[in-house]
Amino acid sequence: MTTSVPAAPQQNSNPRILSIQALRGIAAMLVVLLHMHHVEGKYFSTNTLGAFQYGWIGVDLFFLISGVVISLVTVGKFQDRANALRFLYHRLARIFPTYWFYYLIILAAYLVNPLWISAASGHRLDFLPSILLIPCSSVVVGQAWTLSYELYFYIVFFFILLLVPERFVIHVLLAWGAIIALIDCFLRVPYQSLTLWVMTDTFIFEFLAGCLLLHFYRRFRLSAHAGGWILALSLIWFGAYVVYTNYAHAGNSDWLKNSYWIRPLCSGVTGFLFLLGAMTMERAGTLRVGKALSHLGDWSYSIYLSHQIVIELVGRTVARYFHSVPYAMLLVDLVALPLVLLVGYLSYNWVELPILTRLYKRTAH
Repeated sequence: MTTSVPAAPQQNSNPRILSIQALRGIAAMLVVLLHMHHVEGKYFSTNTLGAFQYGWIGVDLFFLISGVVISLVTVGKFQDRANALRFLYHRLARIFPTYWFYYLIILAAYLVNPLWISAASGHRLDFLPSILLIPCSSVVVGQAWTLSYELYFYIVFFFILLLVPERFVIHVLLAWGAIIALIDCFLRVPYQSLTLWVMTDTFIFEFLAGCLLLHFYRRFRLSAHAGGWILALSLIWFGAYVVYTNYAHAGNSDWLKNSYWIRPLCSGVTGFLFLLGAMTMERAGTLRVGKALSHLGDWSYSIYLSHQIVIELVGRTVARYFHSVPYAMLLVDLVALPLVLLVGYLSYNWVELPILTRLYKRTAH
């Protein structure tokens, strides 16, 4: 949001699905824990956060959630030029201003000392493509590669909203997915063609699955018991490929994360079932979302954009001054996690929300 897409002032009459809001926050924290695991491997010899190597599932959740949210906010607004333009404006307003804030922070750090930034790319960054989220190999805000996918989803959906009657939307979404599947099967785009890669990647199936999930949710009402069973099935499916990974790949989940087709079939299906189960249980009244998780969902976009800065600073500091301390990573955990939440909270309330409120007032209706 869808990448993590920020919460914002309500745009339409459709009710907010609080379980989606909570899962947005959970997805952000999964990514945070994944990157803390990476910092541990980078600076320390321990593996206390090894279980969170699966935190990349948070990205799959974001794409699914993005599909649900976009389908929700566009209900009843098709084939109307004003609605289509308003939709695109709102989505761009949600992504870019807060992203540019963190882009400028990293740019400033790079200008002070390039060695602080992006050692994996030889401390070289693609500044011009990054500012517009054009797919590139060395993005300025490392985790913002997912926003290039979100931007693509928004642009395509803008044209769907503009041109397609609402009764045919599901057919168009299925056709989009079928075209991408055919391309992926017979005309595999090389990774070097990054823009075409993004436009045909299997992450698109997760976004489309989120769209179709919302349409299914609106048309059919499952029982609370069914929601619980679906939620349990998602956890069983997740456990199945974790067990297989431990057995066949020595516990290293990279084979799954980097598998073009297997990843959506594993983590994508897990996320789809988990979302459907949680949404069904919430509607039946057997799942309630507390204020803490709701707030975490509000902060999720700011957390997503800021957390690597925080974790890297804390990790480097602890590695420099406490490297000889056994399990020094625990100190990183104790400092970084609360700090990530604090920065996310401050960023949402002092940067993201004021910007969104001001920009949204321009299209109030």
